[in-house]
Amino acid sequence: AIINAGYEVSGYHKEPHAIKTTAPNSVIWDIMRAWIKKNPTKKAPKPDSLEAKVLAKEPSIDVDFTVPKGKLEERFSTNAPRFPHNPTKNWGPKAKGTGYKRKTDNESDPDPKRRADEDV
Repeated sequence: AIINAGYEVSGYHKEPHAIKTTAPNSVIWDIMRAWIKKNPTKKAPKPDSLEAKVLAKEPSIDVDFTVPKGKLEERFSTNAPRFPHNPTKNWGPKAKGTGYKRKTDNESDPDPKRRADEDV
């Protein structure tokens, strides 16, 4: 409906069910009002409720709920998942490196090339 109204829409990088759009808030509210008119809830809102006040206003735009051709096919043409699951438990950033490298008993110099040159 947002694309049919002439605005851009895309997914949000962090939340799978969130969207980003160039549509103003008034258009989003009009789309939600039109959706409720098309698919009414089972329970009618109380007359003094906020829901009744929001739904009492008529949408100012004509809302078209048909799926636009060509727009979604491009986005979902790859089979790669958008939000892959973590590969292991506690996966993610680890502690930062300290820059200190422990030396073993047989390693006195951290640069093996320099050690090889000195032996010759």
